[in-house]
Amino acid sequence: MIILALESTITCTFYGCFGYPETTAYEVVDAIIEIIFLIDIILNFFTQYTDENETMPIRDPTKIALRYCKKMFLLDFVATFPFRHIVQD
Repeated sequence: MIILALESTITCTFYGCFGYPETTAYEVVDAIIEIIFLIDIILNFFTQYTDENETMPIRDPTKIALRYCKKMFLLDFVATFPFRHIVQD
């Protein structure tokens, strides 16, 4: 995931400076990376965590989803949302 995040950061900067390339290969690679990040968001709704006050891992899906929504979901969603497909020049 770290390598994909680094690649995404570099390509977004490149695209911002020089424009988005119109070749199919770039579109396919970007789509695959977006799908991987989307899968990561979905998996975060089911990943157990250890609460600060307890020593046992929390496995309740409702607690896991609420914690993820409160802490990281908005950041992950904004980072993954394909704005370039919605907003055209």
